Amino acid sequence: VLDADALNLISENEDLRRACARRSADTLLTPHPAEAARLLAENTALVQADRLKAARALSANLNAHTVIANLKQCLQLGKDHPVYGKLDLCQLNSNITCAISVGADKNSPSLIFKGDKTSTNEDAVFAAMIDDRVVMAVADSHFGQWASHSIITGIARYSRQVTDLASIYRIFPLMGDDSTDWNNHSETTLVIVSVNRLTGEGFGVAFGDSSAVLVNQQEVSRLNHKNSRFVSLNKTVIMDSASAEEFTFNVKTGELLLLFTDGVDECHYGKPDTSVNEQDILNLFRQTPENVAQYVTRLGNLALKGINGNPGGQDNIAIAAVAL
Repeated sequence: VLDADALNLISENEDLRRACARRSADTLLTPHPAEAARLLAENTALVQADRLKAARALSANLNAHTVIANLKQCLQLGKDHPVYGKLDLCQLNSNITCAISVGADKNSPSLIFKGDKTSTNEDAVFAAMIDDRVVMAVADSHFGQWASHSIITGIARYSRQVTDLASIYRIFPLMGDDSTDWNNHSETTLVIVSVNRLTGEGFGVAFGDSSAVLVNQQEVSRLNHKNSRFVSLNKTVIMDSASAEEFTFNVKTGELLLLFTDGVDECHYGKPDTSVNEQDILNLFRQTPENVAQYVTRLGNLALKGINGNPGGQDNIAIAAVAL
């Protein structure tokens, strides 16, 4: 039985892929849709649209039996989404959607802050349903993918332990292990939230200049303030309540909880006045109040295109949204 990290290794290593296909003993693959998409080099949304077709393709390609598990989490890392001008969606259900894009401008001024000019998507996004809670997070690295990818992957691993504000700080030290690149110099923004699907009560923590907002038909309410406190697993000493901005909120029926990196509200790089703003976010919600995936798609594509004739898509984009 091959699952989780074994499937990720096969998707990244052609020798392992061939070894799996040559096996004479029965092999069972149990990927969730995002893992199946990586194995097929496809978009997660396409796998979700026809899971049977995807399972048959994997069985044929890898000489295995395949069961695509129900998707209970979305984990999108920038390294897996390198195509300019393309917004990749991961939809948990009709109420929860994530999206990620490297951007649209291959010559963006943001490239000066990228650690690897051959792999420039340094954002990451996560969402999961855990019992009665939804946990979501976005992160936007500078000078390399490691900070955002390692932290968001760690949040995915320990998301079940996110039960209150204090628990967020307790999981940070758990994320490092012997494979951690403690000498890496990248750093990241981070917004992580947890919301009760039954009551709408939620809490969150923010570092840096990514955003958490509540959207309804009347207004956009900002839950955090942008700052320049960036973090990484090398700096767990400042990943504490003294450095973080903590916030609580209540999502009412008909409202949207929205997280995004600054590839949205600074899609014209470094120029928020000519980028997607809160009025744009509100207008899009009024057009698609009951379709979270359509809303996220329109918001991401607007950031890629730009507004009022101004450039767009000049930085990486990560979005997570939930409606109750």
